[in-house]
Amino acid sequence: MAISPEQTYIVIPAKDEAMRIEAVLKSIKKLDRPYPIVVVDDASSDNTAHIAKRYTRHIVRHKINLGPGGATRTGIEFALFAGAKNIVIIDADGQHSPSEIPTLLDSLARNRYDLVIGSRFMGSEEDVPRIRRIYNGIGNRISRFVTNVDVTDSQSGFRAMTSDFASQNPIEWNGFEFCIEMIRKAKQNGHRIGEVPISVKYTKETLQKGQSMISGLRMLARMIVQTFYSR
Repeated sequence: MAISPEQTYIVIPAKDEAMRIEAVLKSIKKLDRPYPIVVVDDASSDNTAHIAKRYTRHIVRHKINLGPGGATRTGIEFALFAGAKNIVIIDADGQHSPSEIPTLLDSLARNRYDLVIGSRFMGSEEDVPRIRRIYNGIGNRISRFVTNVDVTDSQSGFRAMTSDFASQNPIEWNGFEFCIEMIRKAKQNGHRIGEVPISVKYTKETLQKGQSMISGLRMLARMIVQTFYSR
């Protein structure tokens, strides 16, 4: 079952990514398939939106910062309204390779999954900094506890989904916790989840912009509280 590129929207949540998002957009445009791109500028203080306009007409700007979950939710809602049949979420900071977008979509169609997660840990982990491996290992254990789903990269921001899955499982959490929230809802509602190995590239700027170990653990603590309150 082939997936039409015109029916697949690429959603890119972005906050102050003027230095990195252009390379991501260029890479998507170089793909053989003309995927529509939605960039959600989450109240950036730089010219993220201005740069994105060179590559796509689908720009949504938040006046107030809503966080990665809120920005992703806005992008998904836009894509659904535009008639997307499938949606891919990819980070704006360049850590993911857009060339692997077809891999996620092929797995989505071939295996009839509802949600496919790009995993940094299914292959070699040598490109993942040690502190990130520790943080993600803790996150995976907590995710497994609260979702009863065993995935290797519960916090991955690179994922593909069907429109049915996206519309039936709207994102409610605004922080990074939305990644695990999505898995929890998939399990609860009987959706099929798959993973595919992906490459990853961390730069000094990416690591500086990313979460510290302390902030990451705080996020995971919030996720546990939110999970039990939502049951």
